[in-house]
Order: sequence, then structure tokens, then C-alpha cells
Amino acid sequence: MSSRNLRRRARGFTLVELLISMSAGVMVALAVVALSREASNSFHEETRIASAEMQIRSAIDRIRADMQRAAYMSTGNVWIDPNIRSVNSPVGSTNNVAAIPPAFYNAGHMSLGSLAGIRLFAGGSAAATPVSANNGLSPDAIEIGGYFTNVEELAVGGGTGTTAIQSGGACSGQQVNIDVNSSPSIWRLVGLGIVQSDAGADSGGGNYDTLLNAAFQPVQGSPFIVRVTDNTGKSQFAATCVGASGTNGAAIWNSGAPQVYINPATPIAISGAGGTNATINPIQIVRWQIEPAVIQDPTANNAPKYDLTRQYIDATGTPIASSKEVVAEYAVDLKFAFTVDNTSDTTGNYSTGSGSTLEVYSFEDTSSNGNVGADPTTISSGTNGPQRIRSVRIRLTTRVATPDRSEPLDAGTDYVYRYCTATSGDASVVCTAGNPVFARTRTLISEVSLPNQARFWYR
Repeated sequence: MSSRNLRRRARGFTLVELLISMSAGVMVALAVVALSREASNSFHEETRIASAEMQIRSAIDRIRADMQRAAYMSTGNVWIDPNIRSVNSPVGSTNNVAAIPPAFYNAGHMSLGSLAGIRLFAGGSAAATPVSANNGLSPDAIEIGGYFTNVEELAVGGGTGTTAIQSGGACSGQQVNIDVNSSPSIWRLVGLGIVQSDAGADSGGGNYDTLLNAAFQPVQGSPFIVRVTDNTGKSQFAATCVGASGTNGAAIWNSGAPQVYINPATPIAISGAGGTNATINPIQIVRWQIEPAVIQDPTANNAPKYDLTRQYIDATGTPIASSKEVVAEYAVDLKFAFTVDNTSDTTGNYSTGSGSTLEVYSFEDTSSNGNVGADPTTISSGTNGPQRIRSVRIRLTTRVATPDRSEPLDAGTDYVYRYCTATSGDASVVCTAGNPVFARTRTLISEVSLPNQARFWYR
């Protein structure tokens, strides 16, 4: 091989060749980076929408479960329920809650004095404006009365020589004694697998006290509601004592002689309440609403964050802050609509030909929904009240955590597809195309029948 050929083979790339190859490599690298970034953005966007979807499905199941217990072992309207005991009532009024002290009535919330299956607060969620207003939304709040913590109805009775209901309770009120031998319900309440031979002593080292008290007082330090049903099938409602297990507690095991303590301000009639088949069970009130999150999301471009919460209301109508539970984050809308039985028949017997007349209200009919779901003490006699609600439709909307769209998307009246997270009150400026303040949303609509209210015909 000649020396010229050897020198030609040993020669490197020219400058032009290097520039061309480097340019081509850079273009390929930029394409790969762009593709990777787009794939990463798509992945995070889908993750956010999947999270919103998961939260809304979990939350709607929780609301449905609570709705199905509306008026469960309770009442649809404590103010006019004909099954409430009035004979020999110690307060001497039309029913045993009509003259309850003002401390147990709260116009702003459901309470012992205004107990019902459902109470609606149209537009009553604590979701701040103008964010909701910018989106044409007005989230509702709702309170539900029923038995949510268990399903047990405990037999009232006492041991030899013990009165079923007697004075001298731990808080100077009445003491309701529970018969541990007449029904297995008390044993289910304090834990399966416990045999009656254990009744003489608290072999659980205080567990019986804790479990029994927790059933009647889910949150310590607050009075809750109880229902006592006598041997005639009539019910009375009262509040429990306040405090932890033991002195001034709601209930205590007391070495095999379980007792529930009644607040002295809400006495129940002793006559007839301690006979055969008399029972006692707890009742709770829960509130669902959308409200500003305690901890805002610092990574969400300053978009205000709202959560769907559930909390207990005590017998005085006071929300218990320590019981608040965040059920779904980034909630933006919560609406309720009712199906109501409008028949004039108050007996439930349609043999006269006046069959059930069901009226279905829309989500937008806030007036009709609000009127039937109002405070039962304010509803005039002969008109529909919460006890005539037969089913509830629920509409819940959640959004993705980070606003990731620059365009609004009109979805009509029932669904929200894009939610403007801007906080300015001037929606024409900030909630317009070109501003990346829109978050994608998911909306679910569900309907729940109220089996416990199906036989409430009074009005």
C-alpha cells in the first residue's frame, strides 16, 4: 500500500463532518427530551385525574352509607312523630322533646330538639367565595340523624331488686340499667367471643367500660343522643352525660351491670319504660360539607384547596371539631336533591285510592329541596317535612390537585368539566381562555333510597 493511501486512511473527520454529526445528534437528543417531557407530563396528569377519580368514588360510597342510615333506630321528625311517648311525660308536653331546655336546640344545626332523618343547608358549605361563584357553584351541606356506629339495640332491665330506670346517675340524672342476660346484643357490642360467665367482672381490664362508653359517646366530652323505646313501642329521646368512661360518663360496665347515664336536663318517663321488650340505643348526627382545607397545597400554583369533611354534631347542636374527618381532598361541589312523598294520606294505607304521589326535585330547585329538608321545628303542620323524603340524589365533584388547563369547558348544569381556581372576584378577567387556572374535574351523581323513612306518613 502506498504512503499516500496510508496517510489518507489515518486522516480524521473534517470540521464540516463534525458539525453536521453534532447537529444531527443534538436534534435527536432534543427530540428525545421533548418526548420524555411530554410523556412525563402525561403521566403526572393521568396520575392526578386518577387520584381525583379514586377520591370521589370512595367519598360517594361513604355518603351513601350514611344516607341509608338516616332515621335508623331514630325518627324522621322528632317534633311531630306520633310514635314518641307523651303519656306521663315528666315535662308535661305533647312529646318528651317539646319542652327540652334551649341548650339542646340550635337553629344553626340539627340537635336533640330538632332531630330528624335529614336536614339540608342549601348552599351551606363553608366553601369560600368568590371561587365557587366564579364557577357558578354553591355547595350544599347536609346533616343526617341516625345510628351510625353500630346496629345493636340493648335490652333495658336490671338485676334482682334493681329498677330498670332510676334516679341517682353519675351526673345527678337518671340511670338506665341494661339487662345482660336477656339478649346477646350487649355481648356483640363489647366484643364477640365473650361469654356470659364473664359478666361478674371486667376481665378485659377496662375494655368493657371503654367499648360501652364509646358506643354511647363516640367523642368524649360531648353529650350524645339516646332513644329509649318502651314496652308499648313508643320512643323517648334524651341526652347522655358528659365525660370519659366512669364518673360523669355516658355509660359504664360496672362489673357486669351495664348502665347508661342520662343528662338531668333531659329526663325520660320511668312509667312503662322498664317493662318487657324495652330497649335503648345510641343516636348520632353527622354533618357533610365542603370547606377550606386546614393545610393548603403549596405546589398547586396558589389554587385554594377545599376538602369534603364529615364530623359529629352533639346533642346541643354543636359541631365537634375533634371528630372532623377529611373524606376527599380537592372537593369543589356537593349538591343534594330529594324525592318526596306528597300524598295527603297520613296512615300509609292507600286503600282509599290516594296512592303515593312522588315528586322529584332537581339539583337546581334549591327552594323546594331546602323547604322539605328544613329545621323540623319551623315547618308548619300539614306540610311536607324531612320525614316525607323517600330518596336522595347526590352530586359530588372533585378536581385535580394542580390547575393544568388554559381553556374553560362548559358542561351544562349537572356536570363540571373544568374548574377555575382563580381567587379574583372578576371572573371575566381571570377565568378566561389563555390563563392556566383551570383544573380538570370528575363528577359523580348517585341516588340513595331511604329505607328507614319509607313508612313515615305523618305530616
